[in-house]
Amino acid sequence: MESGQHYVVHNPYASAVPSRSTVAASSSGDQRERLPQWTYLETKEFIALRWNLDQSFVEMKRNKLLWELISNKMKEKGFQRTPDQCKCKWKNLVTRYKGSESRGQFPFQEDMQRIFSDRMQRFLDSNEGNNGLRQPSLGGLSEEEEEEEEEEEEEYDDALMVIEGDSKEKKQTKNKRKMAMRSTASNNDRQQQYSIENTLRDFVKWQVQMDTEWMKISEARELERRDMEMKWRNSMEALAAERADIDRKWRAREEERRCREEERAERRHELLVALLNKLTNMH
Repeated sequence: MESGQHYVVHNPYASAVPSRSTVAASSSGDQRERLPQWTYLETKEFIALRWNLDQSFVEMKRNKLLWELISNKMKEKGFQRTPDQCKCKWKNLVTRYKGSESRGQFPFQEDMQRIFSDRMQRFLDSNEGNNGLRQPSLGGLSEEEEEEEEEEEEEYDDALMVIEGDSKEKKQTKNKRKMAMRSTASNNDRQQQYSIENTLRDFVKWQVQMDTEWMKISEARELERRDMEMKWRNSMEALAAERADIDRKWRAREEERRCREEERAERRHELLVALLNKLTNMH
């Protein structure tokens, strides 16, 4: 593939295709601004630049900067092309390359074949351990960036179909791949939901078990408290009965002692009376 620098003077009166931005901006029937067509050498230089950055286009999801880089390099080589024109030109080349498989007569067949062959080889080398699936991008994308990403995905898959052969079979493979990814995501969701349900079920079971054990401990403590209270009451009743018995015995002994004292006092009185009577009789 040629990669040398070329400077071409463009004919401003050559036929051209209106740019996409100009078509979108014009809603009246006025004649749209017409741009010069791509020359053979200009297209060769463009394909060479796109081939050098093909790996970056595959790996990066935000390729707006890459198209601006290609546009700047085209300007350095003397070709005034905007990033949107470069992007549109590449889509046209890919479309013509896919159609050239059956119709032929495409002057850049070998150049495009080389790009997609190298891309396929890199794809096989880098995704050997990943079942041929491309990794999804992370982070939020704007609407324009998402459209660019979808277009790159379609271009990537179409290129794989052209290189590997039977496009219908590859489309079925692509659909199966998407179904497998969706099925895997659905299975992961179900497994996660099942795991959460099991966790909740285990937690509820553990909570019921803890409540049951707590009730058993509470009942055992209540029985122990009642038993201790019964023993305390019995001991208090026994102490009260013992105290009453001691008090009764003390009262009985006091009564006996009082009776003995009265008997002694009465006998002393009788002795004194007898002694006085005897003395009186002697005189």
